[in-house]
Parts: sequence; structure tokens; C-alpha cells
Amino acid sequence: MKDYWEKAEPVIHTFNKKKITMAIIIILIIVIVITIIFVYFYNNKAREWIDKNLLKKEVMQDNVTTIELKEENAVNIYAFNKYIGLLSKNKFYIYNSMGIEEQTLDIQITNPLFNSANRFLVVGETKGQKIYLVENKEIVWENEIDGNISQVQVNKNGYVAVTIVDTSYKTVIEMFDPTGTEMFKKYLSSTRVANVSISNDNKYLAIAGIDTSGTMIKSNVTIVSVEKSIADPSNSVENTYYRRKQQINSKCKISR
Repeated sequence: MKDYWEKAEPVIHTFNKKKITMAIIIILIIVIVITIIFVYFYNNKAREWIDKNLLKKEVMQDNVTTIELKEENAVNIYAFNKYIGLLSKNKFYIYNSMGIEEQTLDIQITNPLFNSANRFLVVGETKGQKIYLVENKEIVWENEIDGNISQVQVNKNGYVAVTIVDTSYKTVIEMFDPTGTEMFKKYLSSTRVANVSISNDNKYLAIAGIDTSGTMIKSNVTIVSVEKSIADPSNSVENTYYRRKQQINSKCKISR
């Protein structure tokens, strides 16, 4: 009976300090994350600091490649292939992607028309006669056109089409091969050319034009065979696609 009447020993509850510590840390992390998200979306200065120092979103100005221009010089800028070209005072400066000048070309043009494809760049004088073809960093050929240049186009193989105005015809399109040899001239008596394009296989020339010779304004795209144009430019049309027609109103309404 002695054991029965003995006082029972008190039960001591022990806590797992490791689990408590981990729970506190997790709670703190959640609180910190929520606070950062709140501050990021509602505090502009804090968001800029986080973007710059933590997310690395900002590009440092010191690391950006720059090309310095002289303010007193009129500069025409054009990017082609893997280069940046700057035309100023009849000098065409060619820079690589690191902003290092690699070549300087003499191009006697002040108001340029640019067009490029692949490694080729064609430069023409707006309403002038001079035209140049550049391949990478060298001038392949230069020429003078009869009439005034309104557009220039080059394909990836170096074939060039020049749109010419202010002649006895409404528009003349002159095409050159990659060596600068004239291939043919396409004479358009009543069509104003909006754009031209040379196919990648050099076989076709597409001409987007507007014909205003009749009572209907005709907007169309004409596909011309290059091979047939060399033999007989007047009989070289493969197909013509009419895009829209609009009647010209011959009567004028005078309001008072």
C-alpha cells in the first residue's frame, strides 16, 4: 500500500527549441517577403533601388557603347548588316558594334537615300544622280543616273533597282547587276511608282504603282521578269495585281 499512497511525480513538458526557432525564422521570412513586395509596388524609389542593386535591371551608362557626334556637322545615320554608318560632309564613317571606326569611304552625297540587304548597302542622292553600292566596308561601284533618283532598292545578292523621275516618262526604273552593269530600263509612261522589290533569286522585279492617267485611279502591283526585260523591257510583264480603284471626280464644288 506504500506505493499507492506515494505522491505521483509531476510531469514536466519539454519544448523542442529547434522547431520553435525554425518556425520563428519562417514567419520572419514570410513577413520580410510580404514587406518587400508591398514596398516594391508602392514605393518608386525603393523599386528603383531593388531593380538596380538586386534585380540588376538597370544598364549602367558607362558600359554602353557610344559614338560621339559633332553638333555642327549634319550627320545621316544608317545601320546595315553588322555596322553603323555615319554620312557627313561626303564622308561615310563605318563603325562596328563596339563603336570602333573601321573604315571611311568617300561618298559624294549630301541628302541620301539608303537601302540595305544582307551585306549590301545602296546609297543614292535624293533628287540627284549619284548612286553607290557598298559591300560590307568597301565601295563596289558608283554611277550617275540620267534623271533624278526618287528611290533605291537592293536585294541580298547585290542587284540594284533605281526609281527615276523628272524625265519625259512618268517613271523610269533602271536595274543594275552586282558589278554595276546596267541590265535594263523599264519605262512607265503613266504610272507613279510607290515601291519596288527584287526577288531573292534575282528573277523578278515587283513594282507597286499608281496609275492616274484615266478617270479611275488604279493601284496595282506588277511582276516583271528580269530575263525578259533584258531582251525586251516592253514585253516583260508576268502578271499584274490590281489592289483598288477609285473614280476621279471631274467636277469641283465651290463653297461660299
